[in-house]
Amino acid sequence: MFRKLFVLAILIMLNLSAIYGLDAYLHRNDVIKSADTAEKTPDFTWRDFDGKTHNIAELKGHIVVIHFWATWCAPCRKEFPELLAAAKALGDNVIFLTISGDDELAPAKKFVENAEQKSGTKNLANVLYALDDNKHIAIDIFQTAVYPESIVLDANQNMRRKFGGAIEWQDANVMDYLKQLK
Repeated sequence: MFRKLFVLAILIMLNLSAIYGLDAYLHRNDVIKSADTAEKTPDFTWRDFDGKTHNIAELKGHIVVIHFWATWCAPCRKEFPELLAAAKALGDNVIFLTISGDDELAPAKKFVENAEQKSGTKNLANVLYALDDNKHIAIDIFQTAVYPESIVLDANQNMRRKFGGAIEWQDANVMDYLKQLK
């Protein structure tokens, strides 16, 4: 009896996951069509992969995409090379602040190396890498519960969009939206 209930519970969870995933896929660009918000970005600092501390105010005057990811996140592994390709295509018009939720730096660095190799990009000046090992930025500041997640800031550091889940970075709607913010 217990085994049947356990199997039933697993099947229900799998079905709900599939439904949620399908819904997210079908509505992945709906957020682009929704009305802009203009909530001020909270002040925060981050540590880059070299251990240097930076503040979000340093990026004022630029369109910024804050992108939360982790090495253990399957959608992140697929999405990140596409993000790098978009960053290359957008050039200095958009800065991508990519924030790893991993506990250790070495796996995050390896993840980035693999994504750079897949995307054919390396050392892009408009892509910044940060480590949020205590999850302070993701959870405490931006209430990010699921990776990947991206938040778009305008040049005045107002939060304009929040994308929950993976994004098709090469999608014309996404690229046009980021270009028009400038």
